[in-house]
Amino acid sequence: MKILNIILGTLMLLTSVISKKDQKDCVSWDAPFDKDNIQFCPDVSTPWSIMNCPWSQGKTFDDPTGADKRNMNSLIVSLKNKNSNDIIAYSSKLKLRVCRRILKNDSYLIFVTRPKVNDYSGPFIMFRETDSDPIFIQSPHDGSDGTSVITKEVFENTKSLFLISNGQSKGLSDKKAKCVRNRKTSDVAHSTNNLFWYAHKAITLNFPETVVIQVHGSAGNGLKCTNSLARKVEDTSAINVFALSVKNVFSGRPKDFMDKLEICNPGTVLNEAKKCALRST
Repeated sequence: MKILNIILGTLMLLTSVISKKDQKDCVSWDAPFDKDNIQFCPDVSTPWSIMNCPWSQGKTFDDPTGADKRNMNSLIVSLKNKNSNDIIAYSSKLKLRVCRRILKNDSYLIFVTRPKVNDYSGPFIMFRETDSDPIFIQSPHDGSDGTSVITKEVFENTKSLFLISNGQSKGLSDKKAKCVRNRKTSDVAHSTNNLFWYAHKAITLNFPETVVIQVHGSAGNGLKCTNSLARKVEDTSAINVFALSVKNVFSGRPKDFMDKLEICNPGTVLNEAKKCALRST
């Protein structure tokens, strides 16, 4: 319950406003560089404005190579060590570029695909450099679940440490996932043969105190509260209390967001991931 209260407390800080311009238009990376050679982010009102155009660049999706896995792990280690030279170097090896977003008494990094790269097959990353809570947000279905903008705002307006999101469409791959029927390897919530999974592993290994929250939409079915077996839970359970609290936090959002809100026990995702991991290399 203590962790639950931390999460609820941070989520309650969500107050930012999304402009239509920021949701649609591409932005120019013409800001200056900080003293450690990391560029400042474009001046926008919501972080998704920095990510939406790079997200749309993806045209192909490939299985991660050994080098990809090593470079992703090294990037996460460089974030842990706050080594700017390594952050820039490993970002480049992964075909990513990085910028630093400065807010009042706050600073975090955003990693997205480099310009003209259309074969990046990994996640976008957000990492808080300043004081943070051990919360790790995952948004694996950007572009399809109505979560693209709001998850980035939750990260920005809380003290969450990490966020990773799918850096391309979940339907991009031609290959089927090994563990879940009728899912593609690019559907990173249901497959482990992708760089999103290895980023998850690297982050949870190097930051073992983090609490993972994976956010999904429910395709217009409204609020659903389930346990790890996908059965309805008791109204007084911690899962249900958390779900209703989140719904209250987002009560001012447009109806299409509310209709897509689904809360479930993380056991659903974790159990599936464990089964996949046992069968994956």
